Amino acid sequence: MLNLWNTRKKKLAKDLRPLKSKERESFFNAKVQLLDVRDGERALAILNPVQAGEFGINLNDKVELRKNSGETFVVDVMISSQIKAGNVAVYADVLDKISLSDDEVVSVKLVQASTTSYEAIRKKMRGEEISYDEMFAIIKDISENKLDDTMMTYYVASSFFYPTTDEEMYQTAKAMAECGVMFKYPKGEIIADKHCI
Repeated sequence: MLNLWNTRKKKLAKDLRPLKSKERESFFNAKVQLLDVRDGERALAILNPVQAGEFGINLNDKVELRKNSGETFVVDVMISSQIKAGNVAVYADVLDKISLSDDEVVSVKLVQASTTSYEAIRKKMRGEEISYDEMFAIIKDISENKLDDTMMTYYVASSFFYPTTDEEMYQTAKAMAECGVMFKYPKGEIIADKHCI
């Protein structure tokens, strides 16, 4: 009986130990609360300020909503104390991209753009040429809605001060194609389209 008590005591002590930083969860689960509201431009979700703060999420950050099926979508964050902890209110615009239902449980995780795209934008702002891998990182983060508005503005503004070279235009078009859906046609057939990017 004493051994059983000691075993339970050790297990309880282990369960109550403080979390080490690398063991801390980087996401939380929340019930979806669908809103009949559209922004028209951005995909938005509203979080409780206390719960968001516990996970380092602030106004205008971006979070990934992950369904049990593994399907994910990145949304911009708004904060409101009107939203209960454990809930995430979702604008109707989000439903155009991912199917969600009221009370469905999703995981909510802070996301950030890659350091590669941040460094590439800094290089571009200094007038330096960037590699294809750096251009791809920027376009990928934009297409996944991970690049914040400030860094996107810096990227676009840098092209005003340092005009884009033909090589960078080619790299941009190639990265845009590779980050999107690409169609493959049978060899030998010529498929042509004239358009402007």
